[in-house]
Amino acid sequence: MSMFDTFLLSEPVTCPNCGTLINSVQTKEFGKLLVSYHVGDPVSHENDTRIIKEDLFCEKCRSSNDSIYIVLFHGIYIGSSPSKQEATQLLNDTDAPSIIRELGKQSFYYRCKLDAVLHHLENIINYYSMHVEERVMKFLKPPENLTDMIEWSKYRNLKKTDILEDLENLSKMIKTGEESGKLSEDNNS
Repeated sequence: MSMFDTFLLSEPVTCPNCGTLINSVQTKEFGKLLVSYHVGDPVSHENDTRIIKEDLFCEKCRSSNDSIYIVLFHGIYIGSSPSKQEATQLLNDTDAPSIIRELGKQSFYYRCKLDAVLHHLENIINYYSMHVEERVMKFLKPPENLTDMIEWSKYRNLKKTDILEDLENLSKMIKTGEESGKLSEDNNS
C-alpha cells in the first residue's frame, strides 16, 4: 500500500454509477505524507501554478470512471472542478490579493482556535497540578468575590467524571485518615 495526499473537493461530485457523493480525491503529486488539504491550504512551493487531473474513486461502488481537476495558484489549493474548462476559468479568475485576503482570514481564525485550545490546556494542567483536596474545594466552596469567580470559572469546563473521581478519592482519604487516627481535630469538626 502506497502513501498519498487527500484533497477535499470544493464541491462534492456525484458518482455516475451509484449516485454517491464523492467529497475528496487522492493524489501522489506532492509529498505523499497522508495530508488532507482544504481549499486555501498551501500545498507546494510558491511558484507552483497548475491544474492537476486526478481520477475520482467511489468507495461505495469501487469504481473510478470520472476525473476531477485540482487547481493550484502559487502553491495554494484554490479549488476543484469536474471539467478542465471550469478549472482553467477558476485559475484565470484568481488574483493574488484575493488569495492573500483569504489566507489572512484563515490565519486569524486558526490562531484564535489555537489560543482557545492552549488556554483550555493550561486550565487542565493547573487543575491537575493541584492537590486533590484543593481541587474538590474549588468546586464545593461557592465563589465569594470576583477573583474567586474568575478562578472557579476556569475549571467549569472540566468533565464531571473528573470531579466525581476527586470526591471519591477525597472520601477514601478521609475514611483512611479516620481509621488510622491521622486526621487532626480541625478536620473532624
